[in-house]
Amino acid sequence: MALSRRERRALREIEEILSAEDPALAGLMRTSARTRRERVLRMMMKLALAVAVLLVVLGLFLSDAGLLTIGLLMMIVLPPTLWLVAFLMGEDDSERGDD
Repeated sequence: MALSRRERRALREIEEILSAEDPALAGLMRTSARTRRERVLRMMMKLALAVAVLLVVLGLFLSDAGLLTIGLLMMIVLPPTLWLVAFLMGEDDSERGDD
């Protein structure tokens, strides 16, 4: 459920007040959210690469060109895709304060 413009403005005002009262806490909260997101993206990358390597090994072992091709494509396509997702999510954070 999306917040209305008024609700977003009220939350931003509360955030600014809390940031002014305790800048250390505000910095910790921003860092914590980024760190959590980075951890999730790293975990997704590791899982995707593990699946890709498994497909390549199975493709080689079973002499299945389809598995081999899919595994190699995953190894090539997923890293830049996840990097792009992380980049775009970072842009969303910077835009959040502008509205």
